[in-house]
Amino acid sequence: MEKSTIIDAARYHIQMTPEEFLDWVDEDDSAELIDGEVNVASPASGRHQEIELFLGTILGLFVRRHQLGRVYLSQFMMRLGNNLFVPDVMYLSNKKLTQRLPNYMKGPADMVMEIVSPESIVRDRQRKFSAYQAAGVREYWLFEPETEEISVFR
Repeated sequence: MEKSTIIDAARYHIQMTPEEFLDWVDEDDSAELIDGEVNVASPASGRHQEIELFLGTILGLFVRRHQLGRVYLSQFMMRLGNNLFVPDVMYLSNKKLTQRLPNYMKGPADMVMEIVSPESIVRDRQRKFSAYQAAGVREYWLFEPETEEISVFR
């Protein structure tokens, strides 16, 4: 598949294995593999990016100060079985850092934060929620920019 077809992959529901997806996608793509299907995300709004940076910075400062592990912002993937997710903010404890590979985290992060956008409601609240819960993500935060509310699931 040629690189220029990332939008076509999502539009035409092209199925891929995680290995095919990892060979195909690059750091400039905003895409995930969910249930074997490529999901392309719209570019993040300025508000989304501001919230992501704020949450990631606050969590990152705390984690660094207490030497608890690492915090990653979007574009670092988390592989859960045959799915490859790109959380907005992801925390890995020192113990989990051993599961980190150069391009993705193998297995569940300790904490994941998602900033809900109109196009990601079903994906964040249902598909990701179920996958994260089943895989053992210990804490999942959903931030709603419209209401400025955070839902925390443990």
